[in-house]
Amino acid sequence: QGTLLVAGYYHQGAHGILVWDVASRQLKPTALPSIDWVAQVVFSPDGRFLAASCSDGGTVLFDTSDFQRRLFVAGYIPVGLAFTPDSQLLAIPSIQFGVIRLWNIATNREVAVLSHPGDVRWVTFSTDGKTLVTAHPRSVRIWNLAAATEKRTLSGHEGGVPGIAFSPHGKFLVPVGKDMNATIWDPVTGQVIHRLTG
Repeated sequence: QGTLLVAGYYHQGAHGILVWDVASRQLKPTALPSIDWVAQVVFSPDGRFLAASCSDGGTVLFDTSDFQRRLFVAGYIPVGLAFTPDSQLLAIPSIQFGVIRLWNIATNREVAVLSHPGDVRWVTFSTDGKTLVTAHPRSVRIWNLAAATEKRTLSGHEGGVPGIAFSPHGKFLVPVGKDMNATIWDPVTGQVIHRLTG
C-alpha cells in the first residue's frame, strides 16, 4: 500500500532487514533478523506479509502488523520470491535442487514442487495467478499452474535473464537480458511483440 519501505542490509558481519515508515521517513526502531544475507525482500499484494530470501539460510516470512516471524522455509539458496495475486501462495526457487516450491501461507505447507532444469533464479505470477513464469540463465519458462506442467519455453537472451515482469493488465511479459535487450512477449502464444535494444 506504499506505507512501508524495506531493505536488506549487510554491515561489518551483521545482516538483517530495515523497515521505514514512508510518511514520516523514520526508520522503525528494530531491524528484523534474517537467517543469512538478504537476496530479496517482497511484500505480498495485500500488504499483510513481507518475505525475504536469505541466501543459503532460507526464506522467512513476517506479518507486517507486528513484524513477528510467521514462517520459515529451510535453505537451498533461494534468490527471487513471488506471491500469487491473492497473497495465498509464495513461490520459492531452489537453485540447489532445480525446483520451484509453492508454499501455502495460511497452512504453512508446501503444496507443489515444480521440477526446473538448470539454475532457476527469478519467478513471477500472472495477474490472474494461473501462470508462473521463471527465469534461468538461458531461458524463460511459463508454467500452467492448473496442470502444474511447463507450458512454454521462451529463449532469445544471451548471458542470462536477471529480471522478469508482467504488464499490469497481464497481456505482455517482459524479460530483461544481460545482452542489454528487453523482449516484449505474448505469454499466451509465445510470440515476440517487440524487442528493445541498447
